[in-house]
Formats: sequence, C-alpha cells, structure tokens
Amino acid sequence: GNYSNGNELKVWDELFATKAEILVKTRKLFIKQYEDVFNKTYDSIAREERAPQLTYESSLIDFSKEDILKKLISIRKRDIIIGSTGIGPQRDDFILKKDDDTLFSHYASQGQRRTAAIALKTTECEIIEISSQKKAIILVDDIFKGWDIIRKNIMIKLFQKGNQLIFTMVQSEVKNIFNVSNYKSYKIENDLIKEINLD
Repeated sequence: GNYSNGNELKVWDELFATKAEILVKTRKLFIKQYEDVFNKTYDSIAREERAPQLTYESSLIDFSKEDILKKLISIRKRDIIIGSTGIGPQRDDFILKKDDDTLFSHYASQGQRRTAAIALKTTECEIIEISSQKKAIILVDDIFKGWDIIRKNIMIKLFQKGNQLIFTMVQSEVKNIFNVSNYKSYKIENDLIKEINLD
C-alpha cells in the first residue's frame, strides 16, 4: 500500500512499540537466568578456561513504549524507502564476548566454539525443562571428535540427567564414550539400519 503520509502505519507502530517493549524487557530478564547456567556449564566442560560473557545486544534495551514509538516515527521515511523496520527486537542479538569486549567469534579456537555451542544448547535444555517441568529428548551430532576421554565423560554426565539421548557420529566410538545403562547402538550399512551387539 501507499505509506507516504504515515497514517496507515500509526496503528501498526503503536502495536509494534507495545510488543517490542515487552520482548526486550523479557529478554533482558531471561539473559540473567540463562547466563548463570551457561557459565556453570561452560566451566564444567572447559575446566581451567573462563566462560565468555553472554550479552543481549539491543538498541532498545532501556526504551519505554513511548521511546520506541518516537524512534519509529523519526526513522519512518528511511524505513519506507528501505521497506523494512530498522529498529526492534527482530534486529537484536545475543553475543559472546571476552571481558575486554572482544567478540568470541574473533578469537575462539574450534574447540572453544564447540564448547560454547554445547554449553548454549545444554543451558537451553535445562531452562526449558525448568519452565515446562518435562524432560527433553537431546540430539547430539558428532561432537566428540578430537576430545580426550575426560571431556567425553564430562559431556556424557552433562547430558545424562534422565533425558533420552540420541548420538550420531561418523565412526562408532560407543565402547569408548558410553558409560550408561540401558542404551542401544545402531549403524547404517548399505542403506539399512542395524543394531550393534555390544555384549
């Protein structure tokens, strides 16, 4: 439609500002809970290495509905030209950084990135379980490559909290990494799934 006079956008901007304020405030509170669990999880995997800081990057972090509405109006012409809303929760991100504000992605090794990815996912799983009061099914794809037996065992303990775990890997290492009861192992061979007998 024709939004040149802004009349059609007024109602949408007010609705957007209301929802954006709620989302940003909720995310800000959530990140505090998430960060505590993430730090503990990362530390348990990395041991001597300090966890990166998890921050919520938002241009609206301390904005009220009224502040957001004013900002939307001030950038309306630009947004109409671009055809997209330039501010709001859809532009926000969660960032991992060092204490000196260096981005984690700029200095982290492959092992550190893998550790962070696992810590993020296990934290997500724990928080979902707390809020839903239900256990999650955890899918883990080929994460143990290049890890020593100590880290492998730490990972198993992190995941093994009454959850159903499904691990996939290129080469079967089941005898070396699994120290759990009540498990089954399968391999895909010639497009067929076959159970591996580990007795």
